[in-house]
Parts: sequence; C-alpha cells; structure tokens
Amino acid sequence: ICGQVNGGCYQMFQGGGIVWSPATGAQLSTWGAIRNAWANLGFENSRLGYPTTSEICSSSSSCYQKYQGGTITWTATGGTVVAYS
Repeated sequence: ICGQVNGGCYQMFQGGGIVWSPATGAQLSTWGAIRNAWANLGFENSRLGYPTTSEICSSSSSCYQKYQGGTITWTATGGTVVAYS
C-alpha cells in the first residue's frame, strides 16, 4: 500500500510487514512489542518516522529498532522504551 507519508509504502505479511520509504529503503517491522510501541505512536506519522533498520536482537531478552527520529528498545525486564534523537 503506497501513498504514505513522504512517498512511503508498506506490505503486511503473517509475521509483520515490510516498510519502505525513499529515504530509508525497505525495513522489516515484525509483530511484537517494538512494532506495538511504534503503532501506538502513530507509525511513520510519529516523531520517529520510518524505520532505518530491521529489528536487531542481541539475545531472546533484548531487541531494538532504529528510526529516522530515534530508537525503540525492548528488554524482557524493562519492556519498551522510546528514545528520540
């Protein structure tokens, strides 16, 4: 589905979606706490904008995803935290 903010597009799949914009290219946005936090903020319409990386996990209890305007981090002990740049 195209026609999103700044010429972006997205395609949904069973495990999440692929989000694309001319500035960031294609990035995975999987179902889970990080995507839920981004959704609650308004997706690409939020201050975070589009993702610039796919979700990156260093273990089963710690993941993050970078966006044009910051980062969303998830840990099993702390939940999700949004940090604006």
